[in-house]
Amino acid sequence: MIVGIKIRREDMSIKKTISLQEDVAEVAEKNARIMCNGNLSNYINSLIYHNNKEDIDKVAKENEERKPIRCGVIFCATKNTNCEYCGKSILEGNAICNAKFLDGHVSYVHKRCCKE
Repeated sequence: MIVGIKIRREDMSIKKTISLQEDVAEVAEKNARIMCNGNLSNYINSLIYHNNKEDIDKVAKENEERKPIRCGVIFCATKNTNCEYCGKSILEGNAICNAKFLDGHVSYVHKRCCKE
């Protein structure tokens, strides 16, 4: 059985495709119905998180430390551009701010892509 799974990174989701043996998939779907209202993706994410909590927390902390520091106010974008931190599009109306990167340069990023 092939299963699509969304893995969350910050406010992003990344879709990965995995293969499960039929018996494994059957048990996983049964447990997902009981524990996660049938959401297999949430069930698998919770298993991975609980079995790797320390490693995941360490990676999350490292990612947070690499974020640029907000400088200035948060405001709505007036034109489309790209976020220098995550590389995704900044669309008109998105909440953005100026942020100072580790190398000292300042650029516009999504509000969620910087730390205070």
